[in-house]
Amino acid sequence: MNRLIIIGNGFDIAHGLKSRFSDFIHFYFSRVWHNLTTGEYNNDKDPLIIVSSALEFFKENDLKFEVDNAHKVFKKIYHPGSSYHRGEPRLSIHSNIFKEIFEKYINGNWFDIETEYYNELTRIIEYEERKYTQHGDRVAAQKEKLKKTLKLNQEVNYIEKILLEHLKFEEEEFSKNPVFCDYLQDCFYENIYYKEDNKIEKKDYTLEPEKVQIVNFNYTNIASRYKRLPAGYIHIHGSLSDNPIFGFGDDTSDKYKELENEYNNEFLRKIKSFKYLRNSDYKKLLTFINSGDFQVHIYGHSCGVSDRTLFKQIFENKRCKHIKTFYYDQKDFEEKMFEISRHFENKNEFLEKIVSFDHCRPMPQPDIP
Repeated sequence: MNRLIIIGNGFDIAHGLKSRFSDFIHFYFSRVWHNLTTGEYNNDKDPLIIVSSALEFFKENDLKFEVDNAHKVFKKIYHPGSSYHRGEPRLSIHSNIFKEIFEKYINGNWFDIETEYYNELTRIIEYEERKYTQHGDRVAAQKEKLKKTLKLNQEVNYIEKILLEHLKFEEEEFSKNPVFCDYLQDCFYENIYYKEDNKIEKKDYTLEPEKVQIVNFNYTNIASRYKRLPAGYIHIHGSLSDNPIFGFGDDTSDKYKELENEYNNEFLRKIKSFKYLRNSDYKKLLTFINSGDFQVHIYGHSCGVSDRTLFKQIFENKRCKHIKTFYYDQKDFEEKMFEISRHFENKNEFLEKIVSFDHCRPMPQPDIP
């Protein structure tokens, strides 16, 4: 039996990278504040926000620039819905997707930028369709949908640019003092125990994996720096220096069919399936999972719907025999189970393939100084 190792953002976080989407918010606002105080900020060049009279506010309140404090300051001058008075410090958000992201952030709610993109894209279509139903002007509705989608895609391009800059900074910081975990690497090659697979006879007890393949979903190269890597290693979403793939990856839903039915390629611009065709990595993955029975190991990936197309290919494959999760805690395990179940049409198959919590264990953590 082979083994497919899935690596997600939790793997990088365990190695000390500030790579959560909330960390991106901190990075973005710290950069805005820095540019304001140095006179380099230009509202016209930022498609997400407009900042008014903030520099005077910083000076009057004797606010010193600190990276970890910037987002808190901008939160204080964000007053959506209230009237604006000239000279008042104000953060205005004129991007619907960034408004959704920022409000979830300040309310302490989890968010995923790629999923927020897809939700906003489908909202545009649904809203303009309702307007068409009410007013009957199909041409105007089509023009407005395209106009709003072009704007959304431009905003997401900008978000992607800032996000990649943030991750490059984090990768460089990691390089200054890299930390690894030998025990974590040992998990990649551990034997398959009979309790994980009812097809292994108890007397045999374990089964050594024949081939091991890593699929890294991160843009960073932290996983590839481990010394004992298997021959099979796929950077499925590209790297920071090589065609990173950013977008939404569920072309199995009913809403996706609505995007196709718009008959305009702009609505499909950020769908991952088309970006997988840039190179042969996706086909290499398909070749591996169809070459023989395999077990899945999951390290730090939420397994959410933004990668549903790919996960359905893996989890529902008849060669996939069981799925073992290396969790952070029991709540993390349960959350992953909710997400993984969404990739199965047959819920009995889901229950059969999952290795239960009592036969999984926490992901080993590097010792961060």
